[in-house]
Amino acid sequence: MTFAVIPIASGHRGGSHGSGFRDRASGRATHASAGLLLGLDDRQEGAQEQFAGRLNDAARFLWRVLDEDPANGRAHRDVAYVYAASGWYVLAESEIEQALAALPKDSETHYIAGTVYYERGRPDDARSHFERAAALDPTNAKAARRAQRAK
Repeated sequence: MTFAVIPIASGHRGGSHGSGFRDRASGRATHASAGLLLGLDDRQEGAQEQFAGRLNDAARFLWRVLDEDPANGRAHRDVAYVYAASGWYVLAESEIEQALAALPKDSETHYIAGTVYYERGRPDDARSHFERAAALDPTNAKAARRAQRAK
């Protein structure tokens, strides 16, 4: 099954969604509430959903974090990743710029920025962010390779 992130037209990120979701057929709690029962905070749960390929669920959790803490750089970074993974680079660019302002020394944020700017047709900005990501984390071989390819 494939999920897609659907941005809310009004610009609101989603608000509260309660403690979890229920399967419509069985009424049983789904993975969303299971993470909360395990004591994960919204950002951790959002990251789990994101890497499990459930981008729509990840976005909902991350929007909840941003509703409570609009300056949360990591949440902006992760929302940018979700948007980029969905192919929505214009939305990703807006989020990654907020993340960069909050996390100027975070290698992962610069790497995602490089990817977003590359896809937006801004190769010089992309290369700059890939180089910055590699400089901040010398073990980030992927960022170093992308910086070399962007030259």
